[in-house]
Amino acid sequence: MSEPRGARLHTASHIRKELSRIYRQAEKGKRDVQEVERLSRILGLMSRILETSDLEQ
Repeated sequence: MSEPRGARLHTASHIRKELSRIYRQAEKGKRDVQEVERLSRILGLMSRILETSDLEQ
């Protein structure tokens, strides 16, 4: 059985929406703040990678 697909993070807009979503979950107490911090760092890295690859192209 395949796992459910996660958020599509192919554009800066998608990454921004995902970051907003996990922030709201933390704000409501549905996600641990430390987990949100880790995910936020990863999303920030992904955003910089997208920016760099856009510059390369």
